[in-house]
Amino acid sequence: MGKRVRSAVPKDEYALWLHELAKECQYCTQYLTRVAFIVDDIYFAFRTPELFSYRYFTHPTSGRQLRPDVLVLGKGVAAGYPLSMVVAKRGYLNTYDKKFLLQINKTVGTLAAWHGGLVASNCFLEALRGQLPLQISVQDQLTSMANRFESFATNLNERFEEAKLPLRIRQFANTFSVDYLSSSLYNSRYPQYLMAEGIYLGNYSTGKFNLTADATEKDLEELATKFVAAGQRMMEDGYFEANRRRMSLLLGLAGRFTYNVLRLYYNQMMEDKRVDIEVSHNHPVNKWAHFWSSVFMLLYAYPWCFTGKPVEGCIAFLLTHIVRQSGHFFYERQDRDIEKLKFGHKDSSKKGAVVFLALAFCGYGIFRKQIEDALGLNLGTGEYFSLMALFTIIPHYVEITHQYGWLRGAEWMIKILTDPITDLIDFHPYWVIHPRWFLNFKEHKATYKLNPETKRITKVE
Repeated sequence: MGKRVRSAVPKDEYALWLHELAKECQYCTQYLTRVAFIVDDIYFAFRTPELFSYRYFTHPTSGRQLRPDVLVLGKGVAAGYPLSMVVAKRGYLNTYDKKFLLQINKTVGTLAAWHGGLVASNCFLEALRGQLPLQISVQDQLTSMANRFESFATNLNERFEEAKLPLRIRQFANTFSVDYLSSSLYNSRYPQYLMAEGIYLGNYSTGKFNLTADATEKDLEELATKFVAAGQRMMEDGYFEANRRRMSLLLGLAGRFTYNVLRLYYNQMMEDKRVDIEVSHNHPVNKWAHFWSSVFMLLYAYPWCFTGKPVEGCIAFLLTHIVRQSGHFFYERQDRDIEKLKFGHKDSSKKGAVVFLALAFCGYGIFRKQIEDALGLNLGTGEYFSLMALFTIIPHYVEITHQYGWLRGAEWMIKILTDPITDLIDFHPYWVIHPRWFLNFKEHKATYKLNPETKRITKVE
C-alpha cells in the first residue's frame, strides 16, 4: 500500500454537481425513460443536524434541496444498531407490478430484520420527531457531536504535524479516515501499531473508523495520544520510509525468492543423498571404496575431463567406478524394499549402466569403423569416449526429467556430479578399515532386511 492523500472537494462545488446530476436524471425520466436518482446515505444520514445529505447539499445559489428518487439508509436510522432500509418515491418500489421495471425494493442487509435494531430505530425516530422527553434535542446533540469531532481531527492533525509523522485524519461528522503522506509500502501496518496501543479499527480497511456520540473530551484526548504514539513507534521501526528505491526493492525480493527456491532444492538434494547413504551404503568396504574412488575422481578424472583430456579422464572415471561399484556388487547387502526410497539410480539400473558401458568399450575396439560408417560420423577417440561417458548418465537424466520435471532432473544431475565431494565428507572415517571386512562378501541370491534404527542388516532367506 503506497501513498494515500485525498483532496477534499468544496461543499458548494460538490453540491452543484449533485444538482446537475439530479437534473439530468429528471430530464431522462420525463422525456426518455425512467432513470432513478439514488442517494446512498449509509455514511451520512442522521450524522448531522440536517439529518440527510439531500438537505445538507442545498443548491449554492437558490438554496433548493435535492429531490432523490431513492434513498438508501444504514445503521444511522437505528442510532448505530444494525438496520438497513431503502425508501423511495411512489412508483420506484413496485416489485410485483409488471408495469414497473425498476424493482429495487428487495433489500437484504446484515441483521436487517433483527428485533434489537427495529426497537432502537423506533426509539431513535420517536426522539427525532420530539415524541420522547429529551433534555437536549437530537439536532443539538448532533451539532455538538460534529463540532467536537471536528475539533478532535484538527488537534490530532496538529499533533501529527508537530511529531513530523506522515499521517493525517479526515473527518465528516463521526466518520474518520487516515491519510498516509508517505509512499511507503508498509503504511498498512499502522492499524497493527494501533492495535498494540489498544485501538482496534475495522478489519475491512487500513484506516477507516467511526466514533460514537458519547465520546467525551477525555476519551478523545486519550485516543489522540495513542494515535500519535502508534505513529511514532512505527516511524522508529522504519516503516514510514518512502519507496524511493523501487528497483533495489524488486531486486532484493527477487534475490530472496531465488535464494529460498535454491535452498529448497538444495535441502531436497541433501535429503536424497542422506537416504541414498542410509539405504545402500552400510558395509565398511562399500564406504571405503566410495571414499577412495572419490579421491581419485577429484584428483584425476574430473581435472582430465575439464582440461581437454577426455580419453585419460574417461579411463580414470571407468576405473574409479569399477572400485566404487564393486562395493555395491560384492559387499553391500541391499534391502530391496527400502531401496525403493532412493531417488535416482537403483542397484539394477547401475548394473545396466555398467553392462552397456562395457559393451561400448568393446564396440569401440571391434566395430569402430562399422559404427562410424553406419552413422556417417568420423569420431575421434576423445569424442567417442566423451559420448560414451555421457551416455552413462544422460538416459537416466532424461527419464527423471520426463517423470518429475526439468528442475528435479537438474537437481539429480547436480547430485551425481557432486557425489565425490560429499562422499569425502561422509565416508572419511572409513579411509582405513580392518582387512577382515574384505572377506565379508554378500550372498547374491539371499534376501536382506535393514533395520533403519540400528542399521543392522540381517539375512531373511
